This record gives sequence, structure tokens and C-alpha cells, in this order.
Amino acid sequence: MTVESPAVPGGTECYRKVLMRIMPPCIIMYFIQYLERTNISLAAMEMNGDIGLNDTTYNVGYSLLYVGYISFALPSSMMYNRFKVKWLTVMMIASGVAACAMSIVPNAWGFFAVRFVIGMAEAGFLPSMWLYIATWFPEDRLSAVYAIFSAAVPISSIVSGPLASAFLSIRNSTFRGWQLLYVAEGTPGILMGIAVLFWLPNEPRDARWLTEDEKRWVEATRKPTDDNSKKKQLSFRQKIRQLKKVGAGWGYILAWAACASGFYTWLANFPLMMRHVSGWEPWLVGLIMIGPASADVLGRVIFGWLTTRLQEYFWHGVVSVVMAIVLTVSCYLFVLADIDALVMVSNSVAMLMIGGLIPTFLAFITRALPPDVTSLGLTALNVGTSLGGAVGPMLAGVITDGSFVEISIFVIVSYGLFVAGSLLTRYIYRNVQAYDDSAEEEEKLPLIFEDNGPASRRGSLAGPVSRRSSLA
Repeated sequence: MTVESPAVPGGTECYRKVLMRIMPPCIIMYFIQYLERTNISLAAMEMNGDIGLNDTTYNVGYSLLYVGYISFALPSSMMYNRFKVKWLTVMMIASGVAACAMSIVPNAWGFFAVRFVIGMAEAGFLPSMWLYIATWFPEDRLSAVYAIFSAAVPISSIVSGPLASAFLSIRNSTFRGWQLLYVAEGTPGILMGIAVLFWLPNEPRDARWLTEDEKRWVEATRKPTDDNSKKKQLSFRQKIRQLKKVGAGWGYILAWAACASGFYTWLANFPLMMRHVSGWEPWLVGLIMIGPASADVLGRVIFGWLTTRLQEYFWHGVVSVVMAIVLTVSCYLFVLADIDALVMVSNSVAMLMIGGLIPTFLAFITRALPPDVTSLGLTALNVGTSLGGAVGPMLAGVITDGSFVEISIFVIVSYGLFVAGSLLTRYIYRNVQAYDDSAEEEEKLPLIFEDNGPASRRGSLAGPVSRRSSLA
């Protein structure tokens, strides 16, 4: 039984204590990992010419990180389930070394190889962190906590802009600015990997800074998962069969992959496109990117707060992406009109909307997955995200010439597929459910769409409405 945190004496104080102890290292790790993964979009403004990359080879190399990510996501997640924080240390050190190696790639083939290795090193990091956070925080507050955690992504973009600007302005006969940038952004990962081994406890029961009563409160209010459940653990095959029962939830994961393909394509190409459209110097483009990244942070905070307060997920997610489509179209029109300032404004507001989608969707899927398959389900979600990251930029590089117009159209289609896929999956599920008149069969319906009403602590993707009355 899960306990509502505010109803427990001292629960709010304990929640804040855990928040201050656990989240700073988690945010720092994610900040470093994301910086290592995406600094390429700024470094590419000099690197592409130096090592002979064109738009196609650059986008293919960008995608190969996610191919490595997908290939090793499941083994890496299984290693985390066994070794906990020790495995986080291994991933941080390995990805830091690989990021530094980007500074010595001589040509396209070296670029491809190192990007794939970075993906291997980072595989499993996100689902491992999602699961780690879920073992520490009350289930009804996960959306807000995930919003705080995911804010590391746009914060890294805010930092990477001025950092890249500083390094790309360096003119050195021995090392180019982009080479120094990779070393500067990869080294902290190695150091953080060593530090986290002594910083983070594996479980609440291992935390010396919690009292016994606080440890019991954390364990009582957190989401039961296959990682912390006291029940007999399922085999891998049993988990796969159980995950298949989630049914229509797979449609949302595939829709999320479509959205991720657009997001990562935009992320990979926007600095290059802005330089091409505006003619600005690389260091200036780096500084200008602070605007969209700051809007991304704001979107995650706002949507994390709203979904935690209202306990509604579906329409928050869909409306945010619909608005992102409208704003991307606006950005495209402003490019045609040659209004650089409005291009940046529309892109920034679009990033606010997409940023808001991430904690909303992540909290929904974490809370709705059956406890026995939480770890595997989060890994499947991450694989869907990585699939979008692999396919999107690669397709964009092959079917476009890197122009702002064609990339914008590709992104709009990807976001549209997310909205269409989400609405269609929800419609199909509700129509199938409408024909189920058996109370016994109703109990077997996918937990991913469970709704216990407006007073429920769990909430629902579809919102606070009764399951049976919503079918009328």
C-alpha cells in the first residue's frame, strides 16, 4: 500500500531532505552526460570542415550514438539492477573517456566509431536514473521530481552555448577550439564518476543521514518496482510477457519515438541552420542558444508543477506538442521572411512546449507501469527515445540537404506523428474497452490506463474521469 506523503507526520520534511541529498548528484551526472552527447551540434560548426564531414555524414554520425545506445540499453540496465551505484560510476567514467576521444577523430570513419562508443557507454544511464529516483520519492510527486531532474538537459544547453563560444574563438596552431571543447566537456564526467561512488547510497536503508522512521516512510511512499519489491522476482521471459499485457501503452512509446526523432533532429541541426541563415559567427550562435535552452528549463518546471497539482497527463502532453507544431511552422515562415529575431523567439517558445512534455510523459509511464516490470518498461521507453534519436537525424541527413525549410518540415511531421499516434492509441483503447462488460476482465485491462478518479493519488493519462462512465 502506498501512503500519501503529506498525510504522514514529518513527511514533507523528509521529502525535502531526500530531495536535497539525492537530486544534486543526479542532476550533475545527467548534466555532464547530456553535455557530452550533444556538444557536437556546436562543435560541428568548425569540426565538419576540419575532418571532411558533409550534412549527410554528420547526421549519420550523430545518429550512430543512439544506435549504440539501443544496442546496449538492456544489458546496461540489467547491470544496474545488479550493481546499483557502482554501475553508474562505470557509465560516467566510460562516457567521459569516450567524449574526450572525440577530440582526436581524424575523419568520418573515426567520427562514426567514437559516436557509437559514446552511445554504448551511456546506454542504460537514463532508465537506471529514472528507476533510482523512483526508489527514493513518493509516487504522487514523481512528476515534479522528474521535472527537476530533466532540467539538467536545457541547463547543459545554457552552459554549452557560452562554453562553446569561448572555445571556438580560440585560434591555436596545435589544437583547434572544437578539440579543446571536447576535452573540457568530457573530463568532468570522469571525475564525477569517481565522486558518485562515495556520494550516493544504493537504497534508502543504506542512507546514514536518514533516521529509521524516515527510512520506513520513504519505503512506504515510493512506487513498488521489480527492483525494490519484496515479492518473488520474475524471470526475464515472464517480465516480457507481463510487459506485453500493457497493450496499448506500446502505441504511446512508438508515438514518443516519433516525437524524439523530431526533437533530436532539431537539436542536431538548429545551430548549423541558424549560422547558415543569419551568417553569424560560431561563438555568437553559441551565445544565442541560451534563449531556447532557458525556455526548455521553464517548460519543464511549469508542466512538472501543473501535472503534479492536477494529476492529469494526456492533454498536457498533446497540447504542448500541438503548440510546438504551430510554433515550428511560425519559425519556418519567419525564416522565409528573413526575420532572425522572430526565428529565435518562435523556436524558444517551441522548446518551452517540448520541454514540458518530457516530465509529463515520464511521470505517467513510471507510475502506470506494473510494479513487476517497471525497470524493463523504463528501458523500453528509453529505447523508443533512442530509436527516434537514431532514425530522425539519419533520415534528415539522407532526404534533405540540411536546409532550414526541409529540416523544419521533417520536424513538423515527427511532432504530428506523436499527436496522431497518441490520439489514435487512446481512441482504439477506449473503443476496445467499451466492449468489455465483464468486471473480471476489466480488472485485467492494461494498468497503463488505470484511473481511480479525481481523488486518486495515482492519476491517469486520460485525466480524472471514471473508467466506466467515460465509455458512454
